[in-house]
Amino acid sequence: MNKKYLLGGFLFWAAVSGYMGMRILDSYTEDAVAAALASIPAQAKEIRFSFFNKTLEIDGLEYDIPDKKVQRKGSIEHIAVRDFNRKILFVMPSTPAYDPESLPKVAETVTVTGMTESSHEEYSKTNARLDLLEIKGWCQRLGLVFDRYARKGIGRDFFEELYRCRMDGVRAEGIDIKVEHTLESGSRHAYIKSVELPGGIVPLHKDGSAAPQRVLVQEASFGAEDAACSFSRCEVSGLLPPDPAMLDSNEKDSGLLPGLLWGYAPFAALEGPSDARPLFEKMELSGLSIKGDRFFGTADCALLSCIMSGGQNRCALDMAAKALRWNQPWPEGWQDIIARYAPGGLKMDMGAQCGFSASECSLTSRCSLDKLGTLESLATLKGGTAEALRKILSGDADADLLKAFAGLRLHAARLSFADSGLAALALEAAAREAGMDAQSYCAALEQRASMLAGDGNGLDDQARRIFKEQLAFPGEVAVELAPGAAPALSQLFLTALIKPARLPFKLSSRPGSRALRDYLP
Repeated sequence: MNKKYLLGGFLFWAAVSGYMGMRILDSYTEDAVAAALASIPAQAKEIRFSFFNKTLEIDGLEYDIPDKKVQRKGSIEHIAVRDFNRKILFVMPSTPAYDPESLPKVAETVTVTGMTESSHEEYSKTNARLDLLEIKGWCQRLGLVFDRYARKGIGRDFFEELYRCRMDGVRAEGIDIKVEHTLESGSRHAYIKSVELPGGIVPLHKDGSAAPQRVLVQEASFGAEDAACSFSRCEVSGLLPPDPAMLDSNEKDSGLLPGLLWGYAPFAALEGPSDARPLFEKMELSGLSIKGDRFFGTADCALLSCIMSGGQNRCALDMAAKALRWNQPWPEGWQDIIARYAPGGLKMDMGAQCGFSASECSLTSRCSLDKLGTLESLATLKGGTAEALRKILSGDADADLLKAFAGLRLHAARLSFADSGLAALALEAAAREAGMDAQSYCAALEQRASMLAGDGNGLDDQARRIFKEQLAFPGEVAVELAPGAAPALSQLFLTALIKPARLPFKLSSRPGSRALRDYLP
């Protein structure tokens, strides 16, 4: 027989055998994927794997997760996995020990489209949709994730292995969530155009602690029956996911606050000495808009930011708001008055710094109302601040709250306001409500103030004297804790109710350089 026919026949059968071998491997992989999905449990209309180009595709995936508290089921239209490592589905004796630097690759890219899910818990029903999810550079011991879920369900071991994951990039688009409550009218709705982890997902550290992540959210809106909120951009850096132990459903049954917040600074200080890290390092939110009912009006803010730091049983917050504007449906004629003193509307910049530990809490703040004035404050509380915060957050009875406040003492306090137009605005608005012109109303107030006695040193006498000064020349007014005083909060509450003139504060005033009458039309 001609050798060329022999060679041709050999090549033909080799090609057929190779093809059949690859199809057998394809079939094995498809069966393994189906088995892994069944552990969820989930099933797909079609699973296709190509050994030649290492592509896995799943169509018509449906899942129904059994749970005693929550009924969850959903579907995914299409999943495409490029450069898929089929061996990763199996748990083998040669599976390497966990090393965040050398995790095995699952796939080069994963694309998920058309994901929907519905869940029902007691009186609440949630419907969610995700248009697109893209993952790049996914590395993980995926077989162990499925194995731990199949053996022990959702618990610490499962989350620990789930966190042992690295992804070079993650992006989700078109997130739509609707929540309905059978005992309430209306529904709550949320839509997010995109969520991205620009730096991908950083895997769990070798010591078992979660690694901080960076999250970017673009164009989000949240709405209910009588309120709505939206923003154009939100970026959170140093976001710390909860440690696996904090998510263990077998150990944490006491709700969100005890189960999660207690693991972060400052809440961890309530459990005792702790070096817990903050929930995040920095958050910036821009283009914020809030719409309330017809009484609240609307508010918008150009930029909100928050910086959080913690450690050594102390947490610090630095918050700021730029160009915060409140547009309320004012009574007739008020808008003209506001425009006269604040042409750009009621717009303010705000900033606050808070330091917190188990035994002390300090706060400083500054609010600058454009064209109208500046408000500054500071306060320091010492005593059982951790215990008081614990009772407030846990919703204990009022008697317990009063008992917690009894251990808190005010060691420093100051509140000051520097006027540059707010007093005149308030006076003109009051005059309009009284049916008088501003100058006549001011004269009536001056005549009444001249009859007030204010020569003593009591708090009420100080207030009368300052009222006279500020009515003539509005400037700076301040109230601060008297030197050497450190009253308990419970004592302050009782004194304010029974005899406010004996509160341990002193008032001071510094008249301005411009007379109040000069502001008025």
